[in-house]
Amino acid sequence: MSRPALPLELRHILDDAVAHRTLTDAGIVNGVVRDPADHPVHGADITVLPAGLTTRSALTGEFALLAPAGPALLHITTPGFVPVVIEEVEVIAAGEVTLDVVMQRRVPPPVPRRRYGQPGARASLR
Repeated sequence: MSRPALPLELRHILDDAVAHRTLTDAGIVNGVVRDPADHPVHGADITVLPAGLTTRSALTGEFALLAPAGPALLHITTPGFVPVVIEEVEVIAAGEVTLDVVMQRRVPPPVPRRRYGQPGARASLR
């Protein structure tokens, strides 16, 4: 299965990153952030630790960044979704790691229902 080409905005980000770091000591971490219905999640913050590098997913849910080679942990967050932590990602020098991330929607806590007109219900006039 072939992967679609990176969007132009992500290619520019990578081109800029390559200009500041050689690929001999870094690798590309890229992928797509989606919800359980397979819709792209845009605006998700993706942080590579321990390097502390951060990027944001595009409208298509795609992201890409250049990270130091070696073991890493990815932390993905965005409002309305449960944060995702991906441990044991091995960034390969001059290589590429592709991840498909599925974020679960955050379910708000249930709102307590008031019971009007039933025994135990309180009424007050103000």
